[in-house]
Amino acid sequence: MQTSRIARTTLASAVLGLGAVTAVAATAEAAPRPTQPATTATVSAAQHGDKVGRAQTLPLSDGSTAHVTKLPNGTYQAWVTRHGVRIAALDAHHSTARVHGHHYTLNAHTGAVHVR
Repeated sequence: MQTSRIARTTLASAVLGLGAVTAVAATAEAAPRPTQPATTATVSAAQHGDKVGRAQTLPLSDGSTAHVTKLPNGTYQAWVTRHGVRIAALDAHHSTARVHGHHYTLNAHTGAVHVR
């Protein structure tokens, strides 16, 4: 009799523990993720890979997308698109562009694209 009571208590504890773990996991997934400030943001292609000729697509805080490519000379170039339309082309010689009130800057040595 004592053994069956211990078994029931252990089983009940395991079920409650599993339920608690599931609830915590579901809450963590449902929690809102922090967003980057809309005023400035920097993304870097070097964080995502540095193979020559390989393009990285990086989202920017203003809703546009930077398509960053490493060139054979070790520098980077970037095309900035919004809604599928290219709005800026950045490289080592033309590293900044101002489009529709947004200022885009490319660090040609790291592949970082900054928007403000």
